[in-house]
Amino acid sequence: MRNRFITFSSAACCALLILLTGCSRSLPGPGIGKLTDDEVLIAEVTDRLSNDEVVRGHNIGVRAHNGVITLIGLPADPGRRARALSIAEGTPGVNAVSNAAAP
Repeated sequence: MRNRFITFSSAACCALLILLTGCSRSLPGPGIGKLTDDEVLIAEVTDRLSNDEVVRGHNIGVRAHNGVITLIGLPADPGRRARALSIAEGTPGVNAVSNAAAP
């Protein structure tokens, strides 16, 4: 009788463990950590642009999604535009950079 109780208890614990483990799946899409990473990238790129003597004061907007930076409102001057893109590309954590604005 005691042997059956131990076997049943062990089986119940294993089943409970399997059920609880199955419930801890992650949902598709970016999580809160990913959003935080993008916000940090936006702050870092914005800070670098505002502290650069070449592009400072050009009011360049910065967006981020999954590590991809989009620069908005780049200067018409090709040298300043290239500098802004270079700054964004050189920021740690940035996967790619795109330009959403025409000169």
